[in-house]
Amino acid sequence: MKNKKESSKVNIIILTIIFLTLINCTMKKQQVAPLYIEEDIGNYQIPDNYDSYTLFFATSYYYTENLTLKDSNNFKKSLKRFGKSIGNNNLVVWVKNPKTDGLNVEMGKTYADRLYRWYGYNLDYSSGPYLVYLTQNPNQPPNANDFAAIIGFKNKNYEDSIEAIEYLESQIRREKVKKEDVTMINYWIDLKSIARSNVDIIIDIAKNIGKK
Repeated sequence: MKNKKESSKVNIIILTIIFLTLINCTMKKQQVAPLYIEEDIGNYQIPDNYDSYTLFFATSYYYTENLTLKDSNNFKKSLKRFGKSIGNNNLVVWVKNPKTDGLNVEMGKTYADRLYRWYGYNLDYSSGPYLVYLTQNPNQPPNANDFAAIIGFKNKNYEDSIEAIEYLESQIRREKVKKEDVTMINYWIDLKSIARSNVDIIIDIAKNIGKK
């Protein structure tokens, strides 16, 4: 009789542990995106158990100091919509400075350095901000099949930036993200943006070529 009681107690303990573990995982995946990461004893805590992690971070104070409040709020709204759209299994992280309302440039540089060491991407600090898609927690080295896909915003206006964000959003929702495709769309949108900004020069060049 005593053994049965002890066995029942053990079963209850095991079931309780399993229940608490499931609750913990569920709570992690129900966080409102984007996650504003905070500093805790020098470490930025990003939870595990997600299928993908998409970070938005700046690597230059020139960008953060010249970013208007309107553009900053627009980006935040876009990333929040992005985060809700891609589902609870995928996390969006706005790399925010916990002491200010802006992006955390130093932490952004840290992530850029990690992308160089772990994935081989040589991101210029002056070419950000960046939207980075990862299949591994950004605070952990990648496994054999993990990869990163990167979109840079230096040459993009707000409308072009939204096009790039929505492209990545669609690929995540359809579970078909490929780094080669993201790289191609990034270059294509940059080309369109540069052409649109220099349309008068392009027309003049075309006219001069036509005269010859």
